[in-house]
Amino acid sequence: MKKLLYLFLTVLIVGCSSDDSADSNSNTNCDLTSANTKFGQITGDMNYTQVVNLVGTAGDNFRTDNLGSGNELKFYRWDFCDGDEWFECWLINDERLNLKVKYFSDDSCSNNVNQTSYSSISIGDSYTQISTLLDNQGDNFRVDYNVDSSFIAKYYRWYNCSLNSEYIEVWFTTDDTAFLITKSF
Repeated sequence: MKKLLYLFLTVLIVGCSSDDSADSNSNTNCDLTSANTKFGQITGDMNYTQVVNLVGTAGDNFRTDNLGSGNELKFYRWDFCDGDEWFECWLINDERLNLKVKYFSDDSCSNNVNQTSYSSISIGDSYTQISTLLDNQGDNFRVDYNVDSSFIAKYYRWYNCSLNSEYIEVWFTTDDTAFLITKSF
């Protein structure tokens, strides 16, 4: 009888301790096509409220840095796929976007991601030249913004269709010329 009571109490405790709350920060929505679209629609002239309205949910303010003179840089994160995928927006005083970055791909890929193509890319090449060489528009995974809301730098990755962990990454300046080129293979 004691064993049966112990088993019942264990099941009751374990069953009651599971967290099925709706206020969890983790978003079970795993529609990364929609997440990529929303990420692409976030622009440098947006404030926190506008980003929230676009995304449809509040971000998790996971860090705040004091910039001095009464200014703060706030770091927000939006989770997808139970927190396995996410993007971040960093805002100054919640009024102006400073940076946006995502940690998932847009499922675009290129069969031209290889050493030969990588060796053909040079500092100063334009985005158009590189996307033509790699036969794909690339995945714009990060944008840094200036105080006037224009971008300072855009970061792209071109993923290998055969092996998504292989990519060529290129950082572009405001005039869309490459200033850093790297690879994962």
